[in-house]
Amino acid sequence: MTQGTTKGVPIDTDGTLAANQDTLVASQKATKTYADTKIASTYLDTDGTLAANSDTKIASQKATKTYVDTEVAAIAWTYVKLASDFTTTANTQQSVTDFNFTPAADTQYEVEGKFLCQTSVTTVGARPGLTWPTGYDDGAARLFFPNNVSASSQRWLPAGTAGSANSSGATVADATYLGLFDATFIMGASPSGNFQITLHSETSGQTVRMMTGSYIRYRVIP
Repeated sequence: MTQGTTKGVPIDTDGTLAANQDTLVASQKATKTYADTKIASTYLDTDGTLAANSDTKIASQKATKTYVDTEVAAIAWTYVKLASDFTTTANTQQSVTDFNFTPAADTQYEVEGKFLCQTSVTTVGARPGLTWPTGYDDGAARLFFPNNVSASSQRWLPAGTAGSANSSGATVADATYLGLFDATFIMGASPSGNFQITLHSETSGQTVRMMTGSYIRYRVIP
């Protein structure tokens, strides 16, 4: 038995752990040496997919970490944040710069978002919206301003429909209005284009703005 102390704790560095005592603590190296001699390498599974799905193999630390990290990443949210304010005076949908993502083929998505919109005058509504990529199989979306209850401030959209909801009912110029949306859709074998956020003004020539702090997030549904 080889023995030392760390902060008064007796440390056993013997890789055979022959002392077999409750009053000693095995060093990391001794523990590894002992385990390596007791567990044959054929029992260790280093495959990060754990494809063997075996009751007679032990997954290595690295394989376990790789498998868990992959599974967590597959269901984690990916965020797309609006980096700077986007303004328009157009009365037709304008693609908000760098506010989109490209879906993969044969994949089902859950998407959510928050819009911070601002209007220049009290009589003009901002209309955030979205357009779908082509090549979808099915889906639907909802856009709405929770502080407005009028039909014009809420939209249910079947897949493939380019739609928007407005902030009509605003009574304060330059006030910021919260818009929300959620969507679920399934892409087919050959999708084309982006899931794109848009903005336009209810009244041509009047400025509306989508502000920094707006975001969309999406994740794959297994």
